[in-house]
Amino acid sequence: MADLPLNNILILDLTRVLSGPFCTMNLHNLGARVIKIEKPPVGDDSRTYPPFQEKTPIPFHAINHGKESIALDIKNNEKDREVFNALLQKADVLIENFTPGFMKSIGYDWSAVKAINPNIIYASISGFGHTGPNSNRACYDLVTQGLSGLMSITGHPQDKPVKVGTEIADIISGIYAALGINAALYQRTQTGVGSHIDIAMLDCLVALLPTTISPASATGLIPHAIGNRHPLLAPFDVYFTQDDPISICIGNDNLFAKLCDAMGRPDLAGDERFSTNPARVKNVEELTTLLNGALAKKTAKEWLEYFEEKHIPAGPINTVDQMLEDKQLKARNMLLSFADGFLGNTKVPGNPIKFSDTEDRCQLNRGPRIGEHTESILKELGL
Repeated sequence: MADLPLNNILILDLTRVLSGPFCTMNLHNLGARVIKIEKPPVGDDSRTYPPFQEKTPIPFHAINHGKESIALDIKNNEKDREVFNALLQKADVLIENFTPGFMKSIGYDWSAVKAINPNIIYASISGFGHTGPNSNRACYDLVTQGLSGLMSITGHPQDKPVKVGTEIADIISGIYAALGINAALYQRTQTGVGSHIDIAMLDCLVALLPTTISPASATGLIPHAIGNRHPLLAPFDVYFTQDDPISICIGNDNLFAKLCDAMGRPDLAGDERFSTNPARVKNVEELTTLLNGALAKKTAKEWLEYFEEKHIPAGPINTVDQMLEDKQLKARNMLLSFADGFLGNTKVPGNPIKFSDTEDRCQLNRGPRIGEHTESILKELGL
């Protein structure tokens, strides 16, 4: 089997909590060697985040598995700065997620690092980026979800603004950072020099809203929260069966006709209120009432089996524990355990990027203890 694509790439990880560690976790999943630079004695803030299992922080290991850790205080300790400088000379990538200006204050902004290693890729993740009037503002995921407009279109009309159920700004900025790093590594093969990548959490959330921003700016109609319903397609929502809710997603008129036949309501496909997608969107509330009435005659399991047979896009609304038993996810190696029984039955998401000529990891190594690899890295550097 071939090596993973980033097998020879060395990444120095100065990040903590989520956005940066999520980025470097993805790069590690692609084969990169990741060395976390952690200031003793606490290290990454997420080492203190619950829940714990036998005093072990589960969230930390979920996104730092397979990485190495060296304990360095590069702000205050001159000998530690010498070690860090030696690592910079060897590294392909440096990534940090401090507030803009902090790295310059300790002597390791882009211009300083570039002077040490002109070939390095330097990636920065922050709330608002390194330019603009808000660049130095303090920021967390929820702040950017509110600013981006995302919260105004999430939830139901009668509810207060609702955030996405996970830390979407941190996650997506980590993904965009990994994308930018890979592009910069390829560019370096063409130019022979490194570059600085500036990722803002707010920018990344706005980039997720093309089908919201474009119609709103073109028409002047401000979108609002509409629950689970799709703003441009119908029926495309969560519906109620005899017992449990299910999702049904209809993207064209032919598929709608198939749905109507399957539900025993072929008349709906010929009804002028519902015969085209624009008409269905206009009359969506009336259509929803009719569909819920028909769906109430059978259980969710009965409908989903029937819809699968008819190739109609539909699915259950799983709880997390139900998702963990999903046969498709298990077949795709997307629910992994740690090696050697570490953390017992704890599951961690696998790598969603599958390569034809490389073997998928079936188990993950735990995250490092603070400074666990300090001695071996120093020996490697000849220090």
